[in-house]
Amino acid sequence: QLHKTHGEFHRHLAFDFGFFNGDDTRLLLSQGYRVVALEANPLLWSKGQEKYSNAIKDGRLHLLHAGLPVDASNELSHEQPNAEGRKDSHASPEGRNLTFYVNRHNAEWSSFSRGTGCRGQNYFSSDKDLKVGQKVGDNCEEVPIRITSCTQLLAKFGIPVIMKLDVEGGEWTCMHALKHTRHRPSYVVIENTVSYDFDLMTELGYDSFKYVNQGFPSVSDWGSTSGPMGEYGLDCELKWKWRGVESVANVHDSSSAFVKKPEIRAKHPTCNGWADIHARHEVASKMFFL
Repeated sequence: QLHKTHGEFHRHLAFDFGFFNGDDTRLLLSQGYRVVALEANPLLWSKGQEKYSNAIKDGRLHLLHAGLPVDASNELSHEQPNAEGRKDSHASPEGRNLTFYVNRHNAEWSSFSRGTGCRGQNYFSSDKDLKVGQKVGDNCEEVPIRITSCTQLLAKFGIPVIMKLDVEGGEWTCMHALKHTRHRPSYVVIENTVSYDFDLMTELGYDSFKYVNQGFPSVSDWGSTSGPMGEYGLDCELKWKWRGVESVANVHDSSSAFVKKPEIRAKHPTCNGWADIHARHEVASKMFFL
């Protein structure tokens, strides 16, 4: 595991894990950040290599073709079982492959999780089940993809100011990796899910939050990007102000896209739907008075 002495903080570094079409990377590059981006989908990675070739050549962008495992037990460390089952501190697990499920209907759903990557095109309607005679293969393609880990990426590139995580299930292996770093990213942006771990975020020192509705007009003005991150992210109710963990957890419990009861969703009408949760670390919080 990464020791406390590793992972130096870099003020102009940002991570975009879940590159997709590269729009968030483009926004971060335009703000002067050096970006490390990660994309497991081979088609999206290949398109990104071509589209952002200049940024890659001049060193402003590292676009990695690899994935982050969903299961924390696959988070790579410097100590892995060898062929005899004993821990070998010199074993290098880089290059190990896992099955990646490329969704045929929505590339953004592609994942190392079969349940996520093989969603049917009617996943968000009442007809979520496979139709009679329809096979999982109709929804996804299985491809072997090299996995890496946040532990190794943090050790190699350092601790970023902003870390955006949207990798359909692998976000929390990254957050657990931060338990072993001396510094933490000032801002972490994670797509809201039913399993968002507020307890872990608090343990890691994140004390301020914004619930950023991805369908809100002010966000859609930024095209297909996730919108500004960090201090300039726009909370669905408080605008540029931050909220505490209890407040954001309350919004999460009543506004998530997975909440279906109208009487619950009515509590925070401007927050309903798909959202990102922006978290600010306590060290960064002391620098601002918003």
